Amino acid sequence: MKPHITLNYTDSMSTADWLAYRTRTGIGASEVGIILGLSQYKSALQMFYDKIGERLVDDAAYSMPAFMGHVMEPVISDLWEYWEGSEETIIRNKREGKRVGLAVPVNAIAHNRKYPHLFVSLDREGHRISTYNGQPFPLELKTIAAWESDKWSGGIPPLYVVQIQTQMLVCEETYAEMAILKNGNCLDVLSFEANPGIQQTIVERTKLFWDKVVEGRKLITQMVEAERNGNYKLRNELDAAIVDLEPPVDGSDSFSEYLAKKHPIAESGILKGTDELLTHAERHKYLQGQIKKLEEEKQLHENYLKSALRNHEKLDFLNRGYVAWKTSEKGVRVFNNRIKSV
Repeated sequence: MKPHITLNYTDSMSTADWLAYRTRTGIGASEVGIILGLSQYKSALQMFYDKIGERLVDDAAYSMPAFMGHVMEPVISDLWEYWEGSEETIIRNKREGKRVGLAVPVNAIAHNRKYPHLFVSLDREGHRISTYNGQPFPLELKTIAAWESDKWSGGIPPLYVVQIQTQMLVCEETYAEMAILKNGNCLDVLSFEANPGIQQTIVERTKLFWDKVVEGRKLITQMVEAERNGNYKLRNELDAAIVDLEPPVDGSDSFSEYLAKKHPIAESGILKGTDELLTHAERHKYLQGQIKKLEEEKQLHENYLKSALRNHEKLDFLNRGYVAWKTSEKGVRVFNNRIKSV
């Protein structure tokens, strides 16, 4: 690591300590995609309130998928060390005891003084002579289920792309790899080159977000003090100022779900509508009608296909894909359209 890149070691950190560090210190590589609106599981709004000190929901780090991802890291790391371009080479090299790479655990959080609001926690530091002249590089390890791997057919999810680009940015490396274990029995390894355009966007968008977090923390402190002193007028003014710092509204389910958790009870009173809000209301009403029409049309085409299939399970369209109506393990028929767009 270069002199201006520092490491804070995590060996003695508990999960709670690590979560507290991540919340208070800055923005981690895995969080960048949330700010850019690329996550389907968490909104920038939720992360904003997490970072300023208002946590309403359990962190994903306590979820079973996240836990299993951590448990499987040593397995994926070991397999990667025998990888030479295909799964067959893993089996061959493993039998022959021939390691072609070295994956070194990095039990530390890296900070770069050039980007003080960012940090990265690498899964491993990869060393592979045959592909990168022996120089170390970030190595990300992923575990994904079979149903999730279907989403990768159109390419690497942008959420993971910006995570890798952030790792290269902070560590000042130009190359990185990602080892992915799919459904517990398929391994793939992807390589990445640094992309200055993406990295510049990361720096700009995360800096803007973090500046608002810092300002929000100041307002939270003042708001608590105002409430303690019984100054509810000031308290409400500060609360409104925090709302002004919120990330822009987006169309994700996670944004809507977080608003419902943050405001579970509707208080009495009427809010005067504006021209801008009327535009949103009109557009919502129009789209509601369009969705109903599209759902009815979609069901019509699905019924045509089911009628053609009847007691068969698959319609084969060769290189254009297929349509399936299979029976699940629970005895329920599941419809699936795998036609490729042209």
